[in-house]
Amino acid sequence: MKSSVEFFFDFLSPYGYLAATQIDDLAGRYDRDVVWRPFLVGVTVMNIMGMKPLKETPLKSDYLTIDRPRMAEIFGVPLVIPDLTNTNSLAASRAYYWQRETDPGRAKELAKRIFHRLWVEGRDITGADAVAEEGEARPGSTATRCARRSGITG
Repeated sequence: MKSSVEFFFDFLSPYGYLAATQIDDLAGRYDRDVVWRPFLVGVTVMNIMGMKPLKETPLKSDYLTIDRPRMAEIFGVPLVIPDLTNTNSLAASRAYYWQRETDPGRAKELAKRIFHRLWVEGRDITGADAVAEEGEARPGSTATRCARRSGITG
């Protein structure tokens, strides 16, 4: 058996969303499984490494306005650019990992629904209720129960 592909992403990244629409098919062509691993870019890259968000970086921010829709078109997927002010992915990431402990397949489906909510519907994913709504699309979701019980607010 070949080793798995580890897919690290932040739900707040449009490139994470775009990659999520392609990663399983791409890995499947090479007979590999994908292990999805959400993480918080804001904490990891920006706070620890001191880098600015792309949208605050000269030239890169201009390029993003061209590149994101272009990539969505190439991949044949919908993409809206939501207002991410005061949005974070902590609850979504926690719910994903809770669900993965009992059912990795459901966790991956939850992640895809969370991406869809934000990058296709343009709806917030910050709070426990938002994440639980996506978990409720699959009855019995561990993520839904844990999100509601924990009172995660983001």
